[in-house]
Amino acid sequence: MTTPSLTQHLSPLRQVLAAQMTADDLSTLCFDLGLDYDALPAQEQGHKARELLKRIVQEDRVYELVNAGKTIRPDVAWDAAIAAWSQAQLDADMAWWRAKRDWDDADRRERRERQRVVNVRPLDVTHTFKDRVREALALREHLTDGTVRLVSVVGRGGMGKTALVSYVLADLEEMIAPVTEAVPGERPAGIPPALYSRLRAALQTCGAFDSDAALRAIFVDARLAPWQSQIPEADSVFARIQRTIAFLFAHTADISGHAENALVLLLHVLSEQTEYGDANQRRLLELADELTILTNAPVETASGAQGKTAAQVVDGILYLSARSTGLSLERLYTDVGRMLGDPVASRLAARWADRDTPLAAKVEYLLETLQEGVYVILLDNLEDVLDDDNAIQEEGLRLFVERCMLQPGGTRLITTSREQVSVAPAAVRSARHIPLREGLPEDDAMALLRDFDPDGRLGLRDAPEADLRRAAQLTQGIPRALEVLAGILDRDPTLTLTELLADETVFGEQVMEGLIAAGYERLGEEERRVMEALAVFNRPVDATAIAFLLQPWFPALDVRASLRRLVNSYFVTFNRATGEYSLHPMDREYVYRRIPEGEQEQGE
Repeated sequence: MTTPSLTQHLSPLRQVLAAQMTADDLSTLCFDLGLDYDALPAQEQGHKARELLKRIVQEDRVYELVNAGKTIRPDVAWDAAIAAWSQAQLDADMAWWRAKRDWDDADRRERRERQRVVNVRPLDVTHTFKDRVREALALREHLTDGTVRLVSVVGRGGMGKTALVSYVLADLEEMIAPVTEAVPGERPAGIPPALYSRLRAALQTCGAFDSDAALRAIFVDARLAPWQSQIPEADSVFARIQRTIAFLFAHTADISGHAENALVLLLHVLSEQTEYGDANQRRLLELADELTILTNAPVETASGAQGKTAAQVVDGILYLSARSTGLSLERLYTDVGRMLGDPVASRLAARWADRDTPLAAKVEYLLETLQEGVYVILLDNLEDVLDDDNAIQEEGLRLFVERCMLQPGGTRLITTSREQVSVAPAAVRSARHIPLREGLPEDDAMALLRDFDPDGRLGLRDAPEADLRRAAQLTQGIPRALEVLAGILDRDPTLTLTELLADETVFGEQVMEGLIAAGYERLGEEERRVMEALAVFNRPVDATAIAFLLQPWFPALDVRASLRRLVNSYFVTFNRATGEYSLHPMDREYVYRRIPEGEQEQGE
């Protein structure tokens, strides 16, 4: 299945450049885009417009061209001209998203093997996590204590609760027994499930996998030729993709003096053979970059990692969040089945579907199923499912937590929340609390600020120690506040750290709210629309979902470019494993309040 080229939808924009712009306009447009108008390989204006547009498509700068054109000729109907291109791009991304959904659905129905780690760890903070040595040590010790069933990490928004838990559980993931080596057609152990799903969906849109002969033809490229005779054959596109991934991921080649993974080479070859403007070209290159990082990452054992302590090896980890997966007993049943695999998964599914089994009996059956191993279950953002008395609202989840705390077994629960969850008095003895009442110590907060500015562009890396210490004091060392401060400096290159620290409207009694407001006010209109879309979703989503929501109202809005700017400025978090974007809860609350009520006209 191939994706149609998007260039056919650029005809309206080409006509605008050729018929409504003067030669002087085009020359100015090229100057603003950093291009040489005279160097375009054409003489007539219509041909120059075509060559300019071809160059812009090759560089993936169509939206940038439109925005520059609006500045030069605001009287031209630019949004109408780009609407067809924008809609076609969204249609292509939606086709890929549906392919990915179909792959995931097939996995849920057919692949019932055991998964040691279920769902994605909330944050990758292994390289930016600062301090919290005492709290991290306490969490590790509680997890090795056989009498502890619940560890709750409690603190106000922005204190780094999820970051702390992610940091410790990243160590435990390394201790889990590795999955057996994959056979052709199965996911290689070294590729995370979410990345594997996106990879298969992208390859499905490449015609190279329509037949064995078509795939062999791709391998005439010198970079892939060593494996041309070894490509596994298959009788369907789906099987061909899976077997090819499994085979190539296990091989490397010496390219220019360094090892290059064969699967990465295939992605580069496919991207080069894809027409410029094809919606899948960008996706193939992004996947190649992610796999390159994955295959080149140094392997670090838990025993050798700095600051780690001996910890009990666990049999499985389950990540659940109120803001991504949802928190409920039904979700626990489903994901514990994935963690334990068949035949346990089938028995759990049957027990949950049995309407004659009381809820309490279903809870007991789930806990009995978990008796034979040591399993860690994270319930992140628990405050979203607490009632006014800080008790868990859903009866099934509440019963599971309380019964888990009262009976022996290997299950350990970790919760993060702004408020301490209420549990039955009899269960208090098996609970431990890790409060995050204070931010980072000043020295660690200063080190984190420097980490946010590795190239010195923000003025933080080389800032005077007095200014950095003042910043740590004014932000109270709150990790999220430090991030937003760096983001404000990124958005306003004329602002210095000294000037920002002197702004009393930012550093008042409510420092987090002041910083978030100051950062939001410095965003451009396009970034605000994207932030508002993320606030409406209120859960991690990919760029296609955001574009789908905004397309009818803002057809000329470059969603992906806006997301890149927001991620670089620390306003939005990007999860490479899932390809999804999300807002910090405090940012989401602020942005959501700013969304105007009632209907708006298009473009407002």
